[in-house]
Amino acid sequence: MKSPIEIVAKAAVKVKLACMSAAVATLMFCPAVLGQVRTTVGELTDTRGSAFSNLEVELKFFGDILLDAKGIRLIVDRAVDQTGRSLMKESESFIANQFKDISLQGSTTKIELELNNPARQAATIPEISGTLEIFVPNKDTNSSITVENFVGKKNVPVSNSVLKSLGIEVVIKKPEDGDGENSLSSVFGVSLINAVVLEIKDPDSKLIKVEFQEENGKIISSNGYSTVTSGDLTTKTFHFQEKLPSKAQLNLYLFTSESVVTVPFKVVDIPLP
Repeated sequence: MKSPIEIVAKAAVKVKLACMSAAVATLMFCPAVLGQVRTTVGELTDTRGSAFSNLEVELKFFGDILLDAKGIRLIVDRAVDQTGRSLMKESESFIANQFKDISLQGSTTKIELELNNPARQAATIPEISGTLEIFVPNKDTNSSITVENFVGKKNVPVSNSVLKSLGIEVVIKKPEDGDGENSLSSVFGVSLINAVVLEIKDPDSKLIKVEFQEENGKIISSNGYSTVTSGDLTTKTFHFQEKLPSKAQLNLYLFTSESVVTVPFKVVDIPLP
């Protein structure tokens, strides 16, 4: 009689072989091999023949690893219609140069692609494929920096060896601090009540996400943020409904090679509306 370990091992081999097989159809993901991430196609908007014609495709990704993610980036390598026409835009404007905040419904997130229109006679999209990069900072201790007791501080730089090694500078400002014509209050006339202002120099775009937490680690959601960029200096102002607790924490999430999980994807035979 086989032991439970032998049975599980053989089952895992079968799953891996199935994922490697050419018979695997629309969803070219294997949860056991590719970090438990799968994809489906959501809504399609096809505006062939209109003045502003393009094709919008919604891709939905789901898997438990997304629960720990703080950002995602999608890179599309191939998108063709039934006639073989490439749907990829020359400018590649639909490829996210920066990681985007991840918005989850359960363990599912979605990304919208803007592609060129398919040929008039095309009825399907045979293939869209590429890579999904998932930013998971808990995979690398150097990818997350916590700043405690920052509330009420003024003109205080965040001192950290990892930030320094990446060439990143972050200064905590008071909301009333302004740089004349570059201040958010003078540019947009926005209220800075309960706001948190950060001045950031990040030449290589390694700062993926800024997050605020209560002392117990519970995330404090903002009402969004405003950005003003002047040269290599970016001022981000985060707006809150209420004043932050005195012991709130500031979390800075940084890109490192160890913090990113890369998952190839491929969806095929997508019917056009």
